[in-house]
Amino acid sequence: MNPEEFMAFLESSTDTIRKFRKTHFPLLPGITYVQAAELDLISEGSGYRPCFSPNLIRANENFARQLFELAMLKGERSFWLEARSLEENIGPSTNTEIYGFLEPNENGFPCLHGHLRNEIDEFEWQLWRHQSFVNGDYQADLFPTYNCGDVVGDEFHANKRFEGDVYIYESMFSVNPNPRLLPGDQEFRFIYLIR
Repeated sequence: MNPEEFMAFLESSTDTIRKFRKTHFPLLPGITYVQAAELDLISEGSGYRPCFSPNLIRANENFARQLFELAMLKGERSFWLEARSLEENIGPSTNTEIYGFLEPNENGFPCLHGHLRNEIDEFEWQLWRHQSFVNGDYQADLFPTYNCGDVVGDEFHANKRFEGDVYIYESMFSVNPNPRLLPGDQEFRFIYLIR
């Protein structure tokens, strides 16, 4: 699944989870897999009537993680704020198990389960941006995502580590491999000098 497809999946899953919580658990929206098992809400089948499938409950339990990853992929702080309101200690991860589900159909809620593996550099960027939110350094509603970059004069502002050639907007240029790290109140993590 490419990043655009994954982002579309997370958007669909988080929207569906909101509907699921409002419809099925208006007084207990944060029900966990363990709580569902204790309440006998889990069935062995794939359907959701009269009980819920294990993956559906896990997707509901995994909601904060989905919101956090969606915030980082879309560059929208509102998803990060919602994730933190559900799970105060949520933060970046290099390997995350994701349970999500799509729009319900006549057979129930189609579920998707997989692992999200962030490379070390992307994890470091997420940590940099996450800390800027936690510390109150960065307050804008929107922020440049990991793959964003911007040429400003003889500088290249980016969130990603580069060495050598950079391709952006159908042009190529070389950057100095020793960028300047910026504080968290900035839009981008690095400033590279263009050679």
